[in-house]
Amino acid sequence: MAAVHALNAHPERHWTPRSLAREMGVSVSLLYELFSAGFGVPPMGYLRTIRIHISQRLLSETDQSIPIVAEQAGFASESHFCRVFRELVGISPLQYRKNARLSGIHGNL
Repeated sequence: MAAVHALNAHPERHWTPRSLAREMGVSVSLLYELFSAGFGVPPMGYLRTIRIHISQRLLSETDQSIPIVAEQAGFASESHFCRVFRELVGISPLQYRKNARLSGIHGNL
């Protein structure tokens, strides 16, 4: 699906359901219907997962600050990033970085 390609190619863009649907040339409702049927999650949920994977890689492989990691992964703010990260991963980004460095893990949800 072209929407998956667009989200994977440009996760840093400030996507909205409307902007993604417009780019794909479909209605928002059709985008949600097709995406959810094909991937089991709505498009913005898929994008959130992509962004978390990117941030996990950056946290474990770089020394970039948390705000820079958040920005590079496509989050609008550090606070939103930290909230979503904790919700999906179960720990803060800083704790993830510490754990990743100690154990050598790289970006798994």
